[in-house]
Amino acid sequence: MLKPIRNIASTLAAVFVSRFFIRLARDANQIHLGVDEIIFIAGRIKRKVPCRLLVFGFGYDSYFWHQLNRGGETIFIEDDSSWFNRVKQEQPHLSGCLVDYGTRRAQWRELLVAPDRLAMRFPDEVEAAPFDCILVDGPHGWVDTDPGRMKSIFA
Repeated sequence: MLKPIRNIASTLAAVFVSRFFIRLARDANQIHLGVDEIIFIAGRIKRKVPCRLLVFGFGYDSYFWHQLNRGGETIFIEDDSSWFNRVKQEQPHLSGCLVDYGTRRAQWRELLVAPDRLAMRFPDEVEAAPFDCILVDGPHGWVDTDPGRMKSIFA
């Protein structure tokens, strides 16, 4: 269960985007990105807020990105249905879509020369209009059996 301090930390980080509040949000939300990475990404997004933001990956940091884009539209893409359901149960106000990448990280070489195999069909709400910002933080790509990020980067 996400604790209230996580929501407070994320809200403060979204408002101030300072090193202190980013560190607080990162620690409270178990965000895996480093503080400098979060500051860099958040700074770019804040320049466009409110905007249409697409985030590949649905996790502990989702509330942070949602709050950062306050007043805009943030949509999350996730391929793990159990993880998707867990986040939606804890944060039902977040907008997310389940997808099936149909790839494995081990295929990266063959997919580089076959861009037609990288195209994806997204739900209508994703394809309804162009996005102002896209953050690729998923799917998993730690081992060869993970989907890898070839399709999300290509999209």
